[in-house]
Amino acid sequence: MLKIGGMTYDDLITYYGSQIEIARALGISSPSVCEWQTIGVPPLRQLQIEALTRKKLKADPDVFTKPSERARAV
Repeated sequence: MLKIGGMTYDDLITYYGSQIEIARALGISSPSVCEWQTIGVPPLRQLQIEALTRKKLKADPDVFTKPSERARAV
């Protein structure tokens, strides 16, 4: 499972219960959410989810760091 920062697809499934519920909460399509299993949760969605869950799920603080910088930090 690809993890971008602190929030994973699995975290979302645990919190929301299903891909459909994640999509419904965000007002997007279920196939869009499905892609996150492979690519990780996009940075702006992480921030949106953090706000929607009242910080029960937290965005990675370095979510806007360039991918190449994240790779070097690991």
